[in-house]
Amino acid sequence: MVFAGGVLTGRRLVDTPPPSAAPAPVVETVTVTPTPTPEPPEDEAPAPVPAAPTRLVVPSLDIKAPIVDIALGPDAVLEPPEDPDVTGWWDGSAQPGDTVGRVVITGHTVSNGGGALDLLPELDSGKVVLVTETGRHRYRVTDNLVVSYREVAERARDIFGQTEESPGGARLILVTCTDFNGEFYESNSIVVAEPV
Repeated sequence: MVFAGGVLTGRRLVDTPPPSAAPAPVVETVTVTPTPTPEPPEDEAPAPVPAAPTRLVVPSLDIKAPIVDIALGPDAVLEPPEDPDVTGWWDGSAQPGDTVGRVVITGHTVSNGGGALDLLPELDSGKVVLVTETGRHRYRVTDNLVVSYREVAERARDIFGQTEESPGGARLILVTCTDFNGEFYESNSIVVAEPV
């Protein structure tokens, strides 16, 4: 019996043609790795659209306080919200992200502690303040003023101005009371910050 590349049929070996040697198709696979779209640097990221603020954060003083809308009261006095843990945004002032006017936010200082802005008089120039709403707006402190109530009234247009003529351009203004004399507060602490 012989079997070497052939088929045994009875007693005679019949050669069979080799199997078809047609080359197998070559399938080339290409792996495409999508190139990630780089995040724009923070200073090139589009600024959030101006909107009423909802939260105030001052990292250096560990201040984190919700913001509610408030209106001017009688005699054009801006009263903070009743809740000392909450700050108020004057709804007649600029919104964070506006290029004109002042974003005016006020809150309580409590003589024995517990006010949202108790530590505001300690805020140093150069520190960052964050105001959030639909996005996050960063401001850098340029001044922290202690101003008597009478001087605030006299300088109200410069401090709280909402027009293009307001000195210094768009600004964030934070206001609370200071100089407690044992019975009442005698002055305002007014922080001025510029957008960054």
